[in-house]
Amino acid sequence: MRKSRKNISNNSGAMADVSFLLLIFFMVVTTFNKDYKIETTLPPYSENKTKGPINKAKVLQLLINGQNEIMLEEQVISQNLSIKIAEVLMQKFKAEIAPVVFINIHPNSDYYSYLDLLAQLNLAKSICRNQLSNLEFNSLYKELKISQKNEINTRLTMKISEQEISLL
Repeated sequence: MRKSRKNISNNSGAMADVSFLLLIFFMVVTTFNKDYKIETTLPPYSENKTKGPINKAKVLQLLINGQNEIMLEEQVISQNLSIKIAEVLMQKFKAEIAPVVFINIHPNSDYYSYLDLLAQLNLAKSICRNQLSNLEFNSLYKELKISQKNEINTRLTMKISEQEISLL
């Protein structure tokens, strides 16, 4: 005697519902990496190279080595980088020297170290801006009048270069 087999069929509609719900779940839960950007204004393009060597007293060297360590004047700085950059910049601004910041990047360093260095440099410039406004006008920079802010900004001019600089 043979047993008769029953024809069993699966309802595939429930499986489609479950897969659709899983798809929606993962789309909602997934986070995407944000792009890290620092807004900068680039100078106009010029075919002209820098004229002659630059005085060594004007140059501030910032380096990123292969281990992504930021170096200020050939010394590794691990903490308070923006404050140390601001100290060096303030010495140059007080001596009325328009500094040239030379950024040298090792090929093995990563992009985030470069962005961190630019952010620290911008923070150092704002620290210098506040210190200079405090020295000149005994007030914070954000509390100054527009004419006073313009005076501070003209004293805080500096150039940032990533190309090789010949020094005197």
